[in-house]
Amino acid sequence: MKRILAAAAVLTGLASAASAATIDFTFKNSTSSPVEEFYLSLPTTDNWEENLVTSPVQPGQKVISSITDTGSCLYDVKTVFADGESTEDRGWDFCADPDYEIEEE
Repeated sequence: MKRILAAAAVLTGLASAASAATIDFTFKNSTSSPVEEFYLSLPTTDNWEENLVTSPVQPGQKVISSITDTGSCLYDVKTVFADGESTEDRGWDFCADPDYEIEEE
């Protein structure tokens, strides 16, 4: 089973939820399975937005990306692996912790 873990350090002094314009974040796959789908959606949305993965994120690989112009730091996150397993994390604060990492238990 895969689970979501925060990376080592939390950055301070970043924008608040009300003023977030662009949030740079890092996604790291620390599992043994490639990630084929990665979704971010605002917690107020009932549907997952579009898949952000254009090519599989291999085990050990980091991807740097940005969230722009939503006015929010909080997102629901869904990760789908090549083996068919998936994880969901609700209300991840990308302003408080822009390092998003998944690991196997």
